[in-house]
Formats: sequence, structure tokens, C-alpha cells
Amino acid sequence: MNITTPTQPIRTPGDILANIPGILGFFPAESAILISIQPSPRGYSIGPVARLNLGDVPGALQEVMDAFHCGDPEIIFCFVLSQRREAELWEILYSLYRFEDRSGLGIDACWLAEELSTDTAYDLIFGHATESGEGPLQDWMEGTIPAISTSHSMRACVDNGLLPELTRSDLVQRFKAPNPYFAEEEISAMERCAEELAQQMRAGEGYGTTDPVEVVEHLINDVHYVLSEVDSLEEALENEELLCVAAMWMSTTWTRDLVIKDLLAVPQEAGALLLAVARTFHGTIRYNALALYAATQVSQEFGIYAGPALSVVVEEAPRHNLGRLIAQGYRSGMGKRLITRLCHGCELAREAAGIGVDSPA
Repeated sequence: MNITTPTQPIRTPGDILANIPGILGFFPAESAILISIQPSPRGYSIGPVARLNLGDVPGALQEVMDAFHCGDPEIIFCFVLSQRREAELWEILYSLYRFEDRSGLGIDACWLAEELSTDTAYDLIFGHATESGEGPLQDWMEGTIPAISTSHSMRACVDNGLLPELTRSDLVQRFKAPNPYFAEEEISAMERCAEELAQQMRAGEGYGTTDPVEVVEHLINDVHYVLSEVDSLEEALENEELLCVAAMWMSTTWTRDLVIKDLLAVPQEAGALLLAVARTFHGTIRYNALALYAATQVSQEFGIYAGPALSVVVEEAPRHNLGRLIAQGYRSGMGKRLITRLCHGCELAREAAGIGVDSPA
């Protein structure tokens, strides 16, 4: 399941469909896309968006609705994308029509389209319209998808130097591709070194001092310098020094929480370094890096990679607390609140380590 939280004006079903690749980061196929529509100062806008494999309908619908309820959903739309004949989709479409969650919220309207491509036709399967076309959705019964390349979300992708992948597998590979510059033996040695340094600092030793507060001050001050050395993901992947320092940050909950605020302050550089770390290392280091990478994407208000990164964390490490908490907040459409909470948690960690909130460190 992929969930993202853009905010865009609502116009027609075709316009919504054209925005889906830019929202999810890939072109979904054989999927059900659920979209919560909520009030905004400009009228109605898109809230959280969820993608389900058709085989997961109806089993995952309640989970999606639980996430939607954290916002202010007034209407729930569904778009089924499939090359199958409508008769083969009957059970899935009927389950969508019949679904109602514990609060009584159901799916208000559902459209069917073969694929997400420009000029592809879509048809209303059920919704507030009679067979003669009368009702609130009488002008939304059928149509074609407009140019995907000019949709709001696709323009945002281009502005950020990105394009949606063709499939979800292609998108997920961004987070699973291994670092090509180091052998496993080298990576294992780097991991051990990072973990030992983190444990040393947790014990109050490092940077040539045995004063625990000074150790933490040096650790925090190092973050800005290290991030200033990051130019791109590719360069970070081959820079052993940068990788080892960032791996040390991600080795323990203690070191990780101390640096969160500074990472989120420069999300572009931090995101590149954290993704390089996630693709290089394993276990705790990888999952902490992926979770905070997702947070850097949310803080840039362009979360095309946040959802997929969090999905990988939850799939690979369902008990990873930070990843699970960030995923829950993100899927519920609470991006800004999530960033605020992470920064507050960092401040609390620093206070516990003897660093005041207003400290120059």
C-alpha cells in the first residue's frame, strides 16, 4: 500500500487520474486508488491517497479508512485501473460498493479505466447518479484522461528534477539497490566501526574528551559540516568518510535522535546522504536512515519518495518503531505535524544529554 498526501484542487475525474503518477511516483496498474476529498480554503481538495493491489481488496480497505479518518474526509473516491473485463472485476467492484467502515464511511463513487495514459477513457461504475445521468455526478459519468504531462503533480515532479517510474517495482528499487562501490567485507567493517564509535560516544568519550556534554556538542556541530560536503547521491555512495559518519549517527537511537533536527534543516543534502547510507548498510542503520530519509522528503513538501521509502521500512522491519510511527503520521496526512514532532523529540534528546534548547550547539 502506498499513501501520499498532496493538496490539489478538484476538477474532474480525468484531472484526478492525470495527477496520480505524480502523486504516487509511478504509473500504477491493476490497482485500486482510493482518494479522500476534504474541504479546504479553495473548496475541495485531495487529501491522503492510497493504492491497493486489486487482490488486497476488500481486506485492506479498513486500514485505509482508519488512516483517512486522521484527516477530515468528506468524500471518498475510488479509481480501479485494470485491463480485465468488467465481468471479471465484478466481485472487487461489488465489495467496493458495499464497503462501509466502523464509522459508517463508505466509498461515494468509483470509476474504471484500463490504464493511466493520456486520452484513455474512464467510466463511472457507481456513484450519486441515476442511469439517466441525473444527480450530483451527472457531469462526471465518463470522459478521457487529459494530458498527464501537464498535470499539477507532474509539473511538480519536473520542477524537482524527477519523473515517475513506470512501475512500483522500479520505484522501490531506488531504495533496495545496493551500493556498487563497496564489497560486503568493506561494508561490514564500516558498520562495526560506526557502531563502536556510537557506543563510545554514548559512554561519554570521543573527540578527544571524556566530558559527556562536550562529546554531544561536538557530535551536533559535526552534522552541519558533514552535510555541507554532500553534493549528490552518487558522490555520497562512493565517499567512505561521509558514509561512516552518517552510519554512526544511525547506529543507535541515542545518536540518531540527537541529529534529527539538523538533518531536517537541510533536507536535500541530508536526504541524499541518508539514502546512500540506507543503500550501503543493513539492519538498524539502514532502517533509521530510510525512515529519516522519508522525513526529509516530507519536510521539502514534495513527498513523492516518502511513501515508497516508508513502505520498504514497514515491509522489511515491521517492528522498527521510528519507521512505523513516521509511516502512520504520513499516511494520515499529518506531514507538517510529523516534522514538528520529530524536531521536538530531538530537542528532548538534547536536553536529556545536557544540551539546552537554546544552546549554540
